[in-house]
Amino acid sequence: MNHIEELFYSGYESGVYVPRYTLRLEELRAQAAAENIYVAHVDGAELHTKADFLAAMARAFQFPDYFGMNWDALEECLTDLEWLPASGYVLVYDDCDQFRARDEDAWRASLTILHAAASYWEAAGRHFFVLLRYKGFGDVAEQAALEAEQLQAGTEEQEREQTTQQQQQHKQDNTG
Repeated sequence: MNHIEELFYSGYESGVYVPRYTLRLEELRAQAAAENIYVAHVDGAELHTKADFLAAMARAFQFPDYFGMNWDALEECLTDLEWLPASGYVLVYDDCDQFRARDEDAWRASLTILHAAASYWEAAGRHFFVLLRYKGFGDVAEQAALEAEQLQAGTEEQEREQTTQQQQQHKQDNTG
């Protein structure tokens, strides 16, 4: 089973992951092309600011000219992608720990939006995976990976709480 098959056909939910194996971007793209899956790539080593991240995402996902270069526009484009039809999407985000070290607020905001996009596509029945790859070692990379996993867990918990609240409200509406 190749990496694309593992992601898309092994029961993984869309989300942000730290792969525990080495994968070559060219190999991943070749595997994905056979399945009509789009693979985008962003290199965190080149990112210093929010504007750098937004520009890199615009290039990676071929955003339309109307992309507004702000967080809201990023989320809107990532949850649209009609100009980039595919059966699923993978973002390979290399050296993301370097971007985190340079602009932690932008790093956190970007992760929140990437999680939201993954949740959107999962609900729409299409996969959207973000693979965070770290070149660095030590505290910064480990901390960034841990934060990404905690954010994923927090997002899932918020979604469960929201669903529970909606169910309770629905019960009240039907009994009252």
